[in-house]
Amino acid sequence: MRAYEVEETWAMIEARCAKHAPDVLQSLNGPASEEAIAETERELEIQFPMDFRNSLLIHDGQTLDSPW
Repeated sequence: MRAYEVEETWAMIEARCAKHAPDVLQSLNGPASEEAIAETERELEIQFPMDFRNSLLIHDGQTLDSPW
């Protein structure tokens, strides 16, 4: 999946959440930094797939107190 496809997918998810589950939308974390991703890859001694990396650059998970 290319970066723009990940962005488009997140845009659709965000739009749906805004309409049907605003609490979920608010619980999404902001982007991970390139440095944080690289550090995690080094620590785990792996390289994340590009689509996962691109996703992390948009949302780095969700808060622990999310409704899901």
